[in-house]
Amino acid sequence: MEDVILILNTLLGSVSSSEPDVILGAVVGSMIFVTSADDFNIYIRTILFIASFFIGILSAEFTTTIVSHWIVNIFVVEAAIPLSIGATISSVASVRLLMFLCIKPAKKMSLLDFFIKRGNRDE
Repeated sequence: MEDVILILNTLLGSVSSSEPDVILGAVVGSMIFVTSADDFNIYIRTILFIASFFIGILSAEFTTTIVSHWIVNIFVVEAAIPLSIGATISSVASVRLLMFLCIKPAKKMSLLDFFIKRGNRDE
């Protein structure tokens, strides 16, 4: 129980110390994700919304740096990308990426299962 309280304290501390535009970007990204995730019931979408929101806040700076680097290298243009763009992109993409790695399509295994089974064969 103490571990759960410590994790919640860390997450809430990261939200309270974030800039308002980052929080708004994470909320918008989470809302985009939730509206596109119509294949889940409302309880799972709520949990995924919360996960997407916190991931968006925590990885906003990292995602902004990557997007800025791509823009500089592809378009050869210096651009100042706000952190809210990084929060939006990371909150939309993070949970979808995790779902892609874990959900098994019909008669196929997930990408995560592929690497796990491949690792077990090498032993």
